[in-house]
Amino acid sequence: MIFAGIESRYNALRASSASSSTKKTVGLARYNKVANGTVLGWSIDQVQPWLAQGLADAGLSAYSGDTTSFRSASDFYSAISGWDILIDTSGEPLPHGGATIPMWSNLVSGYGFTSSGGRDYAKSLPAVDNSAIYRSDLISSYNNATDYSEHLQIQADVLLGDFVKIASAPSGAKDTKWYRNLPQNVPVNWVSASDCK
Repeated sequence: MIFAGIESRYNALRASSASSSTKKTVGLARYNKVANGTVLGWSIDQVQPWLAQGLADAGLSAYSGDTTSFRSASDFYSAISGWDILIDTSGEPLPHGGATIPMWSNLVSGYGFTSSGGRDYAKSLPAVDNSAIYRSDLISSYNNATDYSEHLQIQADVLLGDFVKIASAPSGAKDTKWYRNLPQNVPVNWVSASDCK
């Protein structure tokens, strides 16, 4: 009964997004920073088949090019210049207990979206220009656990709901369950043991 409901909701969402004529491209990336704050480079991560399927069911297209690392910012920007949506997978120590969750200011610095010379890369990268950069850590604990990784397997319909909202948002979705919009400064929902009932 429970699984039938999940499947029914998933199929209804997939059917509603099937009419989308424009497919936005989604890619996974991260900046590689060491403890002293130095950024060593940038990487494009592989989109796993199950994630690519969910994105496709929402009317999105997963980046399927080379997954590689870059030492040059300009080469990295060129590689992601066709992405409409960027899902960030970076990790960075922050003052929230043991959590390592970057905020928008960390991404601006880590990806070099603005430079000391004043160049604003927002106008040349669609994902930045459209406020379409997300992380799957909207609900997180101070011990580095996320609700996404704990419940993803049994809530495929909720995941697809997030992707449909991301696909249809003109300037960054903010009403998702798991995917936090960083340019819109959507805050992390920090949870602790006292929140469990």
